[in-house]
Amino acid sequence: MAAKLLVLVACIALSHAGMVRRDAPPSPLQDIEKHAAEFQKTFSEQFNSLALLRRTNQKIQKKKTKCPHQGHDSCIRRSTKGAKRKASQKKGEHSVLGV
Repeated sequence: MAAKLLVLVACIALSHAGMVRRDAPPSPLQDIEKHAAEFQKTFSEQFNSLALLRRTNQKIQKKKTKCPHQGHDSCIRRSTKGAKRKASQKKGEHSVLGV
């Protein structure tokens, strides 16, 4: 009788040990994967913002090298001539398209 009781208790203990709690915290590996995904997202956002900033700075630098002396008469004349040329080209394109 005691042997049967011992087997019954052992079976109950094994079945209880095999159950997984639904409210159990995630395993350490799942926790690490979650943090790694968050880090990757943050890192890629920061990297993209730095790349955008670098491209913007390069554009600004190109404008500065085209006209190093802001306010210089020849630079102003060139920029106004360029703006007039672009405007006339746009008008020409619109007239060709019939707009």
